[in-house]
Amino acid sequence: MKDDVWKFKLWWAWQDREHEEWLTAQSRRGLHLRSVSMLGLLHRFDVGAPGEISYRWDFQSDGGKRDYRQLFSDAGWSLVGDIPGGWLCWRKAAPAGQQAEIFTDRVSLRNKYRALLTTFGITTLPLLSLTLVDRGLWQDLAAGGKPAIAAGSIIAMGLGCFAIGAYASLRIWRRMQEI
Repeated sequence: MKDDVWKFKLWWAWQDREHEEWLTAQSRRGLHLRSVSMLGLLHRFDVGAPGEISYRWDFQSDGGKRDYRQLFSDAGWSLVGDIPGGWLCWRKAAPAGQQAEIFTDRVSLRNKYRALLTTFGITTLPLLSLTLVDRGLWQDLAAGGKPAIAAGSIIAMGLGCFAIGAYASLRIWRRMQEI
C-alpha cells in the first residue's frame, strides 16, 4: 500500500470554504493532507484511518508572523500548507459531526477577505495601467509583424489577468457580504 497520494485540485480564492470541505471529505476517506504545492493545486495526502479533521484556509499577506502561528499552534491547529503570497492551511481534529473554526467572530473573517481584496487590488490595477499606458507596446502592435504579435500577446495577458483579478475581487466581495 502506498504511504501517500497526490491529488490535483483547482480552486480559487473565493472557493476557500468549498476547498476546506473537499479536504475534510478526503480525511473521512482516510486521506490526510500532508502538504500543498507552491500554487496550492497539488495536494499530498498521507494514507491512514478515516477521521474527522477540520481544514481551514487563512490569508495573511505577511505570511503569518511568529505570534500568529504560535496562537494557532497553542489552540491545537497544525500548519499543513503555506503557499507563497499569504495562504495558510490549518488542520485540527474535530469531534464527530462537528467542525473546528479558526474565526470565532464575523469581523475577523471579514478581515481575511478584506486582505484578499487589497492584495488583488495591489496586484491587478498596476498591471492593467502598465498594459494600457505603455506606449511602446501599442506602437509595436501598430507596426505589425513579430513585434505586434509579442505586444498583442503581452496586452492580452495583461487584460486577461486584470479580468480574472476583477472577477475574483467581485466573488470575494460577495463572499464577504454573506458573512
